[in-house]
Amino acid sequence: MADSQEKLKKDKDAVKLDDFIVLGRYSLLICLLSEFMILNQVGNMLYMAYSGAAPKLTGCGDTVFPENITAKAACVEFTRLENDTGCKPTLEPQFKSVNYEWEYICSGTTVVKQSISVQMIGVIIGALLFGQLSDMFGRKWTLFSTLLFSQVFMIISSFTPNLLWFTVCRFFVNIFNGGSITINMVNVNENLPKKDRLWINNIVTWAPNMIILAGVAYLTQNWRVLTVVSAIIATPGLIFNILISESPRYLIQKGKIQEAKQVIERMCKIDGRPFDKELLDHVLDKETKAALESKSKSKNYTFFHLFYTLDFALYTIAIGFSFLVVSIMNYSILFNMEKLSGSIYVNAVLIAAFRYALNLIMAPCEMKFAWLGRKVIHTGSLTLIAFAAFSMLVLTLLGLQVQLPIIISVASVGIVAVCSQLFIVNAVVSNELFPTAVRNLAYASSQFCARIGVVLAPLIFLLAGFWEPLPYIAMVAIVTTDLLFFHSVIPETKGKPMADRMPGPENRLFKGKNSKPDVELKDLEASKKLTEDVEESH
Repeated sequence: MADSQEKLKKDKDAVKLDDFIVLGRYSLLICLLSEFMILNQVGNMLYMAYSGAAPKLTGCGDTVFPENITAKAACVEFTRLENDTGCKPTLEPQFKSVNYEWEYICSGTTVVKQSISVQMIGVIIGALLFGQLSDMFGRKWTLFSTLLFSQVFMIISSFTPNLLWFTVCRFFVNIFNGGSITINMVNVNENLPKKDRLWINNIVTWAPNMIILAGVAYLTQNWRVLTVVSAIIATPGLIFNILISESPRYLIQKGKIQEAKQVIERMCKIDGRPFDKELLDHVLDKETKAALESKSKSKNYTFFHLFYTLDFALYTIAIGFSFLVVSIMNYSILFNMEKLSGSIYVNAVLIAAFRYALNLIMAPCEMKFAWLGRKVIHTGSLTLIAFAAFSMLVLTLLGLQVQLPIIISVASVGIVAVCSQLFIVNAVVSNELFPTAVRNLAYASSQFCARIGVVLAPLIFLLAGFWEPLPYIAMVAIVTTDLLFFHSVIPETKGKPMADRMPGPENRLFKGKNSKPDVELKDLEASKKLTEDVEESH
């Protein structure tokens, strides 16, 4: 470490803030905080996969339905018996969900799926609201507040007497959950060394926490208990949040140089490593000048700049639509796991394990094989998903879904696992295609489309009420459209330099009389930071 410090002294201008952020005990605090934040995020995003699971209708009163009866046929028979005799339904739940407790069965499940969609609107609001608040007030305490208040509303929701109040409480839970997802990603990005972010985010990620959630759901067996336990086990996140400091990058951006210096000194002390105060002062002075220069030379860009040229417009639409499709495919299955054969707990573990393994395999393969570009992964993943959805469609059309439920389950598990690759590729392509000036805008736009997909996802299987194969027809249609459109308009970006210049006015899609010269972005620090964000996407 002493040799490293001596080397840094020799060339002060080469030293950057990143050189003071190294892997150590402070990084471990950040990772532990991130783990408990993600545990809470997964517990809330996938909560309704268990708490909104429809129980199996096995009879009415003394009448027991045949074991192999379809859900639709069981509902028809139940309605007839209820009208004739006034009998009460006999239900067999895998998990004591709100459907089971308040008897939302058959057509009543539609109301629960609509409730999920309303709850997920909160995620969109939270992402937008807390993204702004974290830029105004910092990462540390806004992140703390999102976890604390999500826990408060989680516990309140466990006492709700009906679906209406339950939906209201879960809506507020997801406002804070959406904020947590947004801020935690930024906080991790700003506090971990660049070279270590990728492998850390492949370990501290959603998939392992999906397995933990499945275990907690299996042990609790009740939606009220599950939400309370989920809130309690995330509590260490509050402690780790108190132990960390505000992001030094945020403090520099806000001109709080002395506070940034104190934070970096504290990081070094926690790690037990020496640091050169004079060198740190030099770096902070340089970072401050860069921030001031950036503000003086920056140009305000809006959402409309994503449609500045025809290429930009096509990129924006293609990537946004792809995020929408992937979210619909991913969450429509997760929110309807009770329709799959076998245990919802085992299916959740299989999905998470397959997803985690795929992520760990694809990361080194993408680096090793030059031909394995973004479009190859995107096209290959969508082809597999289309094939799986088409297989389910054929089985449903032939009426074999009851006789061959294992195929439906395997196809569904495969779809959700492969979707993780599409989330990553779409995020990377978005960051690599757009110039620095609008890169954050482009990614924010695509994430908004992804959140819309989460809202629509619970409604996909409601199409079966009109015709049983209709959900799978919709899946095949949107996946095929995404595959063809994305492949036709998106160029390969692997190995290509990231753009720092906006196109000139001669390339504008809508040319005005007072077209200004093209703008070259000179905020090198912003460029560097946004380039690093590529590694953090999903």
